[in-house]
Parts: sequence; structure tokens; C-alpha cells
Amino acid sequence: MARRTSFSMTNILRKETRKTSIDKQNKITNSLHGAHHRPSRVLPTLAQSFSSMDSQNGNADFDSKLKYLDSYKNLEKITEMRIHHQQPQTPISTYLSKLSKQRLVPLPMGLIKKQGVCEKLDSSNLSMGNHYAEAMAEGLKSLKVRKVILKNNGISDQAACKLVKNLDPRYSVELNIGENYIGQLTIQSICEINSNPLSKLQTLNLESNNLFDKNISILAGSLTVYDKIRDLSLSRNKISEEGAIALANYIKYTSTLQKLDLSWNNIRGLGGKLICKALCENESIRVLDLSWNSLASPNEENCPKALAEMFKMNSKIVHLDISNNMLGMNDCKELRTGFLENHTILGLHIEGNHAEIDGKGYLMVTEAANTYNSLNNSRIMHRTKGLKRKNKNCWICQKWNEIEFKWRNGKSGPYGEEPIMVHLNFEGFEGCELREQNDSYYRLARMCPPGPIYFYFTLKGNFCISAEYTQINKVVTYADSKYEMCNVYENTPSPSMLWIELTPKCRPREVSFHKEEIPPWDFGKSVFKDYISDSTELLNECFIEDMERSKIKELTGKEYDYLLEYLRQYFPAIKETYKFLAAKAWLDWDNWLEILIDFITLSNMIGKNDLKVYDIENIVKTFRYWNSTTEIYFARYQFLELIVRISIMKYYRNRKVQKISQSVKFLFKNFFSVFDKQSSNDFRIEKLYTKPIDKILYRHYSTLVKLYYYFSHDNHLAFEGFYKMMLAVTNDFNIIQTSFIMSKETSVTYSYYNDSLKIVEFFEALVRVVDSIKQVTNNLTRLDLFLEETIEMMLEPLLLNFGHTVQ
Repeated sequence: MARRTSFSMTNILRKETRKTSIDKQNKITNSLHGAHHRPSRVLPTLAQSFSSMDSQNGNADFDSKLKYLDSYKNLEKITEMRIHHQQPQTPISTYLSKLSKQRLVPLPMGLIKKQGVCEKLDSSNLSMGNHYAEAMAEGLKSLKVRKVILKNNGISDQAACKLVKNLDPRYSVELNIGENYIGQLTIQSICEINSNPLSKLQTLNLESNNLFDKNISILAGSLTVYDKIRDLSLSRNKISEEGAIALANYIKYTSTLQKLDLSWNNIRGLGGKLICKALCENESIRVLDLSWNSLASPNEENCPKALAEMFKMNSKIVHLDISNNMLGMNDCKELRTGFLENHTILGLHIEGNHAEIDGKGYLMVTEAANTYNSLNNSRIMHRTKGLKRKNKNCWICQKWNEIEFKWRNGKSGPYGEEPIMVHLNFEGFEGCELREQNDSYYRLARMCPPGPIYFYFTLKGNFCISAEYTQINKVVTYADSKYEMCNVYENTPSPSMLWIELTPKCRPREVSFHKEEIPPWDFGKSVFKDYISDSTELLNECFIEDMERSKIKELTGKEYDYLLEYLRQYFPAIKETYKFLAAKAWLDWDNWLEILIDFITLSNMIGKNDLKVYDIENIVKTFRYWNSTTEIYFARYQFLELIVRISIMKYYRNRKVQKISQSVKFLFKNFFSVFDKQSSNDFRIEKLYTKPIDKILYRHYSTLVKLYYYFSHDNHLAFEGFYKMMLAVTNDFNIIQTSFIMSKETSVTYSYYNDSLKIVEFFEALVRVVDSIKQVTNNLTRLDLFLEETIEMMLEPLLLNFGHTVQ
């Protein structure tokens, strides 16, 4: 019979641990309690509960589960036997006896193999409710456990009170009873344990219990008298002024508390100020979380000034969270003043306010609230335990580690004059001055994030890389010059991110950074330096060439010399207008005719009695006939001649003036503004020749040059090649064509069509395409930022389509 029972119990357990159907689970329950029993609330099944124990207690093996069920089935015999032999009841037998009396399913609730001295009892998230909690309280009477975790179980104040009272204060080091429904009874029981001379309780987590001010005040009073707790979490307990005042008094006098979580409460006004004032005197708290409170309100009695004073006075806190406290720009400016004098806070979280922290630990005031982090990453108590964090520049959360940068004259590199600077990539290569140790040795300790750190040195403004660090092929820029190598150091994460172990030699916000004078952006060192800009000499040469090729001398006779000098002053505007029209007309005479008629008509030169549209048509047809034997299309010198012919037709032919030179003067006097509207140099001066655009082109210089030569023919990038390349960016022919023509240098020759783009012209054409796309899409982003970002974005389809050919 015993063998059959053992075989039957084993099969039941195996079926339970494989999560069998609900019907089979009910059969087990009925066999233990009788068919009439029904559980009074929805709870985990035996199989689910045992599965949970597998994850929470590694020692809850198969034999332990079997023994647990046997204990319940033979509970009466075991109890009688222990009474007969005068043996004390075990925690499991006591717990099961209570369940049996209340006719409850024998769920283990973490007690499946707990006896003697136990390191940890984790019964969190089991929804045990009050009945199971009271049964567990009976089991705890004879259990010596160091860590008790009862989080999120729906336990009432009465049941929690019984649980706490039955803890053995000689062994319990940690109590987590967060996310339940505890109140004054439980708080009083905790205070009783804490006041016990033998109590070893050090960690207390009461978060998310809605304790309100009254219970917080009771707890704070006890903790002030019996100062034993090292880690206290009171997050989400609706603490307001009364509770904050009580906590301020506790903070002022405690010399034991090291970690305090007061996040997600309503600490503000007088209560918040008193807490800040108490922190000025506190010498034990190292980690403090005040996030998601209301420190910035009310306006007339807010906390920023008191918090700034705390920054100045407190030298113990190393990790602080004040994120999401509605701190405005003025509040953050107040904090910045005090924070500059604090050199012990290694990690400050200030998300959700008008400030952020840079890599050197400085507080930077921002116009917009910094809301980078999600709610899941908003508590340092969780982050300190290892949860991931997206935001940057917290030395502790990101496990920053200290690196010592050295320069030794003659070994690292050449002997150099001071200042000797190191430039680090995660700081945008801003220079930090190394400190002299002796005549030939300089050093600087800096906290750096994990991963590869790229850097270089400068000796009185001269770029250097050290022979004592690994060198890598990586393009870096210094003083607007490009260098293709730098040093690299693979920084390992800090051995432990815990605040108690992180004691770097370098301190945050130390005044050790020399402000290096960087020379202004220099066109002569930029990617545009080879572009031939219009000069007086070049324009004069072009003008003479155009006048000699045209038939103006034949038209004007003796007045030619006078017109030569008169038209010279207007030639730059005429040249730019021709270039603008050429960018629209392209290679077709019919296009040119249409463009010219539109241009002259819109400028109001066409009149009823002096100049007709067919006059323009006849002049252009004459030019076309003269050029019929060549490949030359409507040229710049012909445009200059066209202007003179129009003036003759409009004024001289109609006898409005006596001389041809007078007709030209009248034309420019009345219509010069038409020619003075266009300038390809405006784009260069206002948009292209800037440091941000130069830097972005430098960054992609090698790739762009490879693309240039790939689409070139005989090392010349004609329009066909440029057009094919730009199809990866846009299919707008007009944008590509206009960008190509407008990027060309001024040439003495009379046509723009047959020339190819030089590399420097190609750079400009590319940027013009990007700028045109911005105009078409009505993007309101600031132009320099848009151009910087878009050039990188536009390179992606180019490299995707053609990159494999130029790698």
C-alpha cells in the first residue's frame, strides 16, 4: 500500500510540474480536500506555483516537491509524531497546518524547502492575499531568514503586521514588503523590530504602499531614535509636507543611512527645503533619489536655492536623481552655481528639467526640457542594480572608468612647447591641458566611457599622435585641418558601478581645462580653396573676349570704344544673368528662345511701339544660323550682343535717342535691376563657404573623390556622369541641371556646356542639390544643420547604389 501511494504521488507531481490541464489539477486538489472544496480566489495552480519556485529557489528540486506534498497528505501523523517526541514543528508543517484549517490549496509560497537558517525567502508577485499571508506568518515563527521579499502580493495591513511580527530580528537583514496595502499596524511592527537591541535589519523597502504622511512620520520618528537602516525605499507613498518634515529630521540626525529613495512623491515647498537643509549636515547618505516630485513648486517657496546650497555643503552624496521636478531655466541656473562647487557627485540625473550633464560632469542649462529617458529608466535605485540606461554622462550608471593620459617628451613624440593638450572624441575633441610633473613628463587623469576612446595631442597648437598609444587610421579634424591618423585606447567598464566602490582620482567639475584658442575657419585650408573665384582681372579678361567675339563693334562703329568702357561696369551682372538663364535653357535653341522671351517679357522691355516679341525671335534665329556649322550653342558673348541689339531696337531705331550709346544707357538706366537680381556667389558666401559644410565634406572627402572618379570619363566629370550619380538622390532634372551650371567657375570661353566639373565644383554642385531639395520640401530646419545632416543622409543611397564600386 505504501508503494502504491508513493507511485501515485510521484505521478501526480510529474504531471503537475509539466503544467497539465486544469481538470487534472482539480483532481489533485479534490483528492487532498474532498470534492466539495473550491478555492475562494484565483491563485496560481500547484504546477504554476512549483514552476515559480524553480525560478526563485534553485534548491527546490524534485525530491523537495515530493516531500512537500507528502508532508501535506500525512500532516496529522507528522504533527502527532513531533508532539509525541516533543519536537518543535517545522516552518512547513506550521504553514501547512494553517492552510489545512482554512481549507486552502497547499501552495508552497516559497516555503517548499525552508528550514534552519535561510538566506532568502522570495515570495514576490504571487498574489497570495491575506489568508496565505497569515499562514506564512505562522511558518515564519520558526524560520531564521535573512532576506524576506513579499513584494506585490495584495497583502492587507493586518496580514502584513502578522508577517512582520513573526520575523526573527536576530537574522532578518532585509525586508521588502513594497506594492501591498500596509498601514499603521505594519509600520508599528517594523518600528518594534527596529527598536529591538538584537535587530539586524538594514534594508527596508516600503515602496508603493500609499502610506501617506502620518505613517511616514511614525516610521521616521522610530528610525531617528534607533538609527540602524542603511537602505530605505519610500517611493510612491504620497509623501507631502508633513511627511517630508519628519524625514528631514531623520536625515539630519542619521549617521547610518546610505541609500534613500523618495521618488514619485509630492515633496515640495517647505518640506523639500528642509530635506535639502538637512542634507547639508548629513554625512552618511551616498545615493539619493528625489525624482518625480515637485521641487520647483510653489514658485514663492520652491527648493532650487536650498538644493544649490546643498550642492555646496554636502560632500558625501555621489549619485543623485532630481529628474522630472519641473525645474525651469532660472531654477537650473541657480543649481548650476552651486553644482560648480561640488566635486563629489559622480552621477547627476536631471532629465525632464531644463538642464543636462556633459561628459566632464558640468550642468548645462537648456532652453527645452530634456526628456530623453523613458519612465522605465527614471530611478537610480534600479539603475544602480544594473538595469540598462539610455542617457549618457552618468559616470556610475555607464560604468565610466579612469584613464591616465601621458605625454613624455622624446618618447611619446617630439619635445613640444606648452600647453600640451589631449583631445578626446566623446567631448568633440575639445582640448584638455595635461599637467606638468617634471621637465619632460605631463599627465592628466580623465573619466571616460567604456569602449574605444579616440584621441590626439597638440603641442602649442601643433597636431601630434603619441608613439606610446595604439595608432589607428581614422580621419580627425583639428583647427579645420584634416588628419588621417589618431590614437585609440580601449577603455574597459568600471569593475563595479556601485557607488561604494567607485573612487576615481580625478574629480568632476575641477577647473583643469585650458581654454585653447582655435583659429577661425580659413577658406585657404578648406575643401573649397582651389575654386577660382571671380576677380577683377578674370572678369575683365572675359569681358574683352566676349566683346571681341560679338558683332557689337560692327553695330556701333565709332561709338565702340565708348561702349566698351561703359558696358565693362555692367558685365559682372550680365555674366551672372546669362549663367542663371543657361541653367534653365540647357542645350536646346528652342529652350533658349523660350527662356529669353520670358525673361525680356517679365522685365517689361517689350513695348507696343518699340519692341516686339518677333524682334527677339529674329535676333535669336540669326544667332542660331550663324552657329549652324558648329557645336556651340547660345553663348555668353551672344547674350551681351543681344542686350545691345535690344537697346538699339527699343530706342535708337524709333528715334528716341540720337546715338546707339545713348540707347544702351537708357536700357540699363531703366532695366538694370533685372540684371542685378542673380548671383551665384550669394549661395557660396551665405551657405557654402561655412565651417560646418567644410567639416562634413572633409569627413566624407575620400568617398566623394572616389565617386567623382568612378562617374568621370578620362578623369573629367561631365554632366552625364553627374546626372547619373545624382539620380540616387533626386530624379528632378531641373535641380541637377541648375546645380551643375551654377557651380561652374567663370570661364573666359563663351560656353558652359562642354566643360566638365572639377572636384571642387563637384562639391559645390552636390551641396546645391541638397539645398534645392530643402527648398522644394519646405523643410524649416536651420539651414546649416539641415545641410550637415542631409549630406550624410544623401550619401547613403549613393553608397548603396555605387559604393561597392568605389570601396
